[in-house]
Amino acid sequence: MPRYDTVCEECGRKDETFLKAYRERVPCPCGAQADVRLTCQVTRFTPFWHEHLGHTPVYIESREHLQREMQKRGLQLKHSTKVGKRFYDEKGKLRGVGM
Repeated sequence: MPRYDTVCEECGRKDETFLKAYRERVPCPCGAQADVRLTCQVTRFTPFWHEHLGHTPVYIESREHLQREMQKRGLQLKHSTKVGKRFYDEKGKLRGVGM
């Protein structure tokens, strides 16, 4: 579900809400109607230990670092909506699956 910002002109309240379908206005706790605006959804990268790049885990600090480590090992990233991320070598052999 998309996240939206709501702004009430009556009381000045700013809030975030999840809506299944877009609506121009939603009820505000003050009783008035609040305007709905689409929030820019930016995903932040969180550093993590990657266990599927080789025999030993690698600490990945950024998206660029992950790309460099994959290129170093001859891997490509392919997304699958059912499983998550799959890592293939140059010959197309599956090397690992991550989320």
